[in-house]
Amino acid sequence: MKERQIRELLHHANDKQIDRIAAFPATDEPTKERIYQKSQSLTDGLPSSAEENVETCQVTEETHAGWSRFVGIAAAFVLFAGSAAGMVYFLHNAPRNPQPEISAAAPVETESPAIVIEETEPVPTEAEALTKELIYYRCTTTMQYLTQLSGHIEIWNTGFESVSSGDILFDYDAQRFYGIVQEITLDTGRVVWSEERYISDGKSVQLCDTEDWDFTYVDGEPGHIDKSSALYYDGQIEVDRNNPRRDPTGFHELAQCFQPNDMTDGYLADMNAWDITGTENYQGRECAVIEGTNDDYGRRWNVTHFKIIVDIETGAWLFYEGYGDDETVNSYLYTKDMVFGDASVVVPGITEEEIDARIAAGYVISEDSTERRERILRELALKAQEQPTEETNLIISDYIEPETMPEPFDACIIPDEFYHPCEPRFEDIPPELAALVTQEELDNWLASWTPLEQNAVTSVEEYPNKYTFVRDFGLTNERVREALKDYIRAWDPEISLRDDEINAFTSGNATAMLQDFARWESIVVRDRIYTPKWLYEHSIEDYRNAGITPQQVQDHMLCYEGFDLTPEARTAFLEKLAYYVQQEC
Repeated sequence: MKERQIRELLHHANDKQIDRIAAFPATDEPTKERIYQKSQSLTDGLPSSAEENVETCQVTEETHAGWSRFVGIAAAFVLFAGSAAGMVYFLHNAPRNPQPEISAAAPVETESPAIVIEETEPVPTEAEALTKELIYYRCTTTMQYLTQLSGHIEIWNTGFESVSSGDILFDYDAQRFYGIVQEITLDTGRVVWSEERYISDGKSVQLCDTEDWDFTYVDGEPGHIDKSSALYYDGQIEVDRNNPRRDPTGFHELAQCFQPNDMTDGYLADMNAWDITGTENYQGRECAVIEGTNDDYGRRWNVTHFKIIVDIETGAWLFYEGYGDDETVNSYLYTKDMVFGDASVVVPGITEEEIDARIAAGYVISEDSTERRERILRELALKAQEQPTEETNLIISDYIEPETMPEPFDACIIPDEFYHPCEPRFEDIPPELAALVTQEELDNWLASWTPLEQNAVTSVEEYPNKYTFVRDFGLTNERVREALKDYIRAWDPEISLRDDEINAFTSGNATAMLQDFARWESIVVRDRIYTPKWLYEHSIEDYRNAGITPQQVQDHMLCYEGFDLTPEARTAFLEKLAYYVQQEC
């Protein structure tokens, strides 16, 4: 590492830096002779002409006696460093692709190799050579520098009852990513959620296990599983290496380590609020130590000051702690066993046969948007119809639609997916957006709407959400963007918003809004959206009039079986859906 640092210093040195290097005093005659003899023994095989030597070092603006200039500088620098061999090695192996963010070498004027010493100044250290701009750039463009990465990551922030923990094995060059992510409770260390992910060969497969969810599945007859297993599949993954701020790995919970864009923008964008306090070897990597204060971005976690250890070469964060006024750690990122650039790693994948085996073993198909998922859902729905159970009786020949449906749930808690048309990141009004109006205006606005539990809406215009909030209060795109700046491409997918998504709800483009924000449980027909609640409460004739196709209903049937309906409600709902599919196909 020291050898590389010496070569980079010389290679990027300007006149002022050269003068400072040359300012170190020469040693005695015996030492000079010893260094000269050692240098002679090591220079065999080097190009003899001055032109070749200059080209090797990439000092292209020399006009005369370039070799003599570098010999003089080399002698002084070698005396300072204590090794002539390192300098000769530099002349033979000078880097040919200097990194663009480090300032290019200024034109060098050649002089006599004789060095006259009158004053001395220290050579710039590695820490002094680092700049805040360099660190900030690296941290926001890590994907340009990462090739392979593996290790263990843990992340926690104040307000969360569990720690996000994971082990990763990434190959950015091959576009293959694998890992296991878990949510572990702080108090007891209990794993409440675990997910194994395979991202490779243009597809993403996620195998999820959690003790909190309670799925219903079709396997001969409907049944419940206490520890649910869900399979997410997406066969249209595209890794865009031309967009350095886009995380291609699919491991957003852990991205604060290897793609810390959001945290970097929040903590390091204000160059006056932090300093590089030194460098250290951390997990075998040369790292910059950063310390600073923050009274804006960090307030969400009660963080007023912080410490970060950044891998200089890639910009990855290997350590972070955010502290409160009382020095309590309120936010952290810890890593261990991190390995960079190991081209020998083999990132595992998963085959179609293995996916089918997981499904056959009882994994529930969930939350994806590909043709394969639609095919699987159709096949499972057809299988359920071909193998009816006493409870659902999906093959119906003499169906009579009831005039009224029974109450769907016997519990006081109704799942959001049953009556909410869109995702929370569209429906929720965050404090930063609500602050654009007075509290009284906000309260009156919310009170003007009929609760969704009581009203099966079919349009984004019919209930409170970000679009209707922006529309009713006449907010501009610029004001909304400023208020939601911390949410744009945030690391948490449950709140993250893209630029085009903000444009959609500030411009009133209903089709785009539904395309971006509709829940999987809802059925979308052009600019209208139909929730499970609407389907439950409305008739088959209403389905036809709304333009809902039997295929759309069939694709969602397995999903609707996942609701914890009463036995009477389940039978009534599934019979109605199955009859519509059966009669219309």
